[in-house]
Amino acid sequence: MKTITKEQFDEFVRGYITAALWSTHGDDGEFLDQDYDRDDLTETAKIKMRAHCQDFVDAQETDLLAYAVEMEHVRHRGQGTAWDHAGHDFWFTAGGHGAGFWDRGLGDLGDRLSEAAGNYNNPHLFVTEEDQIEAE
Repeated sequence: MKTITKEQFDEFVRGYITAALWSTHGDDGEFLDQDYDRDDLTETAKIKMRAHCQDFVDAQETDLLAYAVEMEHVRHRGQGTAWDHAGHDFWFTAGGHGAGFWDRGLGDLGDRLSEAAGNYNNPHLFVTEEDQIEAE
């Protein structure tokens, strides 16, 4: 049986973090990705976000492997990998955004991943006094 590789998992986390920064407002009302990137996450935030992703990936490995095969054929504007998109979709679906696994035209597969992701709560991101991104 095929398993998710470390590289695929790292791509999943990268997509998840990208989506988190893109969709989260700072205190100034701007999206965090305007002024910050993954290098601005505190070590605690990185650990929490990776653990959040690891829990989901471990629980949904079979469906995520099937998702990756399907997404190889429907790349979004040619950007990113299937695993980047899976990370985006996890963040968006878990956060109740208007896009996610259910929005990919994957039928039952998308529905199962959406239902599973709906059981997770995204961490709250905020800018610290040290001008870093923390997650709680």
